[in-house]
Amino acid sequence: MSSRSEMLDLLQSRQKLFSLPQAFYKDPAFYELDLDTIFYREWILAGVECEIAQPGEYITVPVGRARSSSSATTRARSAPSSIPAATAARGSAPATRARRER
Repeated sequence: MSSRSEMLDLLQSRQKLFSLPQAFYKDPAFYELDLDTIFYREWILAGVECEIAQPGEYITVPVGRARSSSSATTRARSAPSSIPAATAARGSAPATRARRER
């Protein structure tokens, strides 16, 4: 049985209002599946505008297995005030320099 199938079976058979089965917390295959299907596919909130106040500043956040920062966001030269004050990063974008690390 694949990890994906096992995960789906456990989700469908779990008791409502109880924590997830142990495999969700300890099984390396479940962790890899989470990274591949959620964290490496979707945008993740990485910070807010005030953390990168000057043009060219970066923030970095570790995502997944990476020990070093594996994603970054940058601030454009100037952003219209109508743009939301939050930044996001995809899990696979490498960072080359950092102004602030988390």
